[in-house]
Amino acid sequence: MKISWGIKVILIFIVFFLIVLTMVFISFSKKTDLVSNDYYSREIDYQNQINRINRTKQLSEQLDIKNTGENIIISFPLSFNLKEISGDIQLYNPADASKDIKIKLNPDDSGRQFIPLSKLPRGQWKIIINWKQNSTEYYTEQLIIKN
Repeated sequence: MKISWGIKVILIFIVFFLIVLTMVFISFSKKTDLVSNDYYSREIDYQNQINRINRTKQLSEQLDIKNTGENIIISFPLSFNLKEISGDIQLYNPADASKDIKIKLNPDDSGRQFIPLSKLPRGQWKIIINWKQNSTEYYTEQLIIKN
């Protein structure tokens, strides 16, 4: 039995249509997370963010973030008065917003704060540190990979 070219064209369109519908169904069933739910207000405040980043870059001693394999060690410059430092640490997971962790900044007497990596699932993390000494705000971020 020979199929005419008109039927072949119709079959090709039907297969194409089914592929497109399948792709639409798959794309709508995937979970998507925004980086932030309040992105509009954060965009308006972005100049303040730029100012925090520039102030941090101008420090004579920089904040040090190290991944030892067991802990993330955050070391503050010794020029800071450690009792006046306040802020928070956010561990941001780009793959899944439900895994994000927020920790209160609390350096010890030597200016270091330890975050155990055992709390974190494997993968890529962005550590975001917003801190303030007196009324001056600073900002640092760094990528961390947990194996």
